[in-house]
Amino acid sequence: IITGAVEEGFLCVKIRDNGRGLPPERLALLNRTDYHRENHFGVENVRKRLRLYYGDEAGVSFSGRQGEYMEAMLRIPVLKGDMDADRNRGG
Repeated sequence: IITGAVEEGFLCVKIRDNGRGLPPERLALLNRTDYHRENHFGVENVRKRLRLYYGDEAGVSFSGRQGEYMEAMLRIPVLKGDMDADRNRGG
């Protein structure tokens, strides 16, 4: 399931599956901003690209429940001009 909404000045895009999820300690590890694992750079690269394009407020976080689901959420700051342009288009 993919959803998106503007919440408190951020575009929040959530991607959720109905898979196995992860144990809480693994989720905590993924949510560390200094997360880095040898030969696994995906999460680190996403964080770096979000900061590069959108600043330090942008990020990605993970949540879920083991045995039920996993969710990734991208948070991207919305600039005031972006929101005004969206309203003018009827969005």
